Amino acid sequence: MMMSIGLLIIRLVIGLSFVGHGAQKLFGWFGGYGIKGTGQWMESIGIKPGATMAFLAGLAEFAGGLLFALGLLTPLCGYHDCCHHDRCDCKSSRTEWILGDTKWL
Repeated sequence: MMMSIGLLIIRLVIGLSFVGHGAQKLFGWFGGYGIKGTGQWMESIGIKPGATMAFLAGLAEFAGGLLFALGLLTPLCGYHDCCHHDRCDCKSSRTEWILGDTKWL
């Protein structure tokens, strides 16, 4: 029973973190820049076409995070989300990749 509760908490925390990151890219929520701003940033680090890739990355994070939080296709969603962030973070020079812009703290 405790193992199931622990796994649920882990799934919710990780899944909803990805939902938040996807919402930043797609809708500009939580201090994000939306598709346009994220697309410009992606083009600045060599990922083209920026707006299309921003949409796809945001959609994958948002949908994958929801599925992960709900426990649906969990291995597939976890694998995709980890691989996506690994590639994007290697191209980024930002160090605050978890919190994003920390001005709100």
